[in-house]
Amino acid sequence: MSTGATTGSGAVSQSALAGNLTLDTTGLTNALSNNAGGVKAMMQSWSIGFSRLVNDTAAPGGTISVRMQADTGRSSFLNTQIHNLTEANQIKQAQLVREFAQMEAALSQNQATSNWLTNQLSSLSGK
Repeated sequence: MSTGATTGSGAVSQSALAGNLTLDTTGLTNALSNNAGGVKAMMQSWSIGFSRLVNDTAAPGGTISVRMQADTGRSSFLNTQIHNLTEANQIKQAQLVREFAQMEAALSQNQATSNWLTNQLSSLSGK
């Protein structure tokens, strides 16, 4: 059984890069014919190692659990950052709306003053 070598002397294939297992049936048949006990021992050893790997990865406190906890912590941190930035943006928006309203009021007052001055100048030149 092989995943195909992605380095070294083995042939590289898409199947190997995808991690697919391939079985050399001729080699397995020869190995079973010549040394069935050795094949059995090798398969038992491989299955025990594989089982340990899966258990260490998937069991509580294993690699998957640790990654999930880290991802949950990161997600929580990002949610807090989003909340804080949203709140800061709302405060800034309210400030800008107030400043705009003040500028509009000042502009309106300036327009009224300009109209009054225009009328005053008109009345002076008309006399």
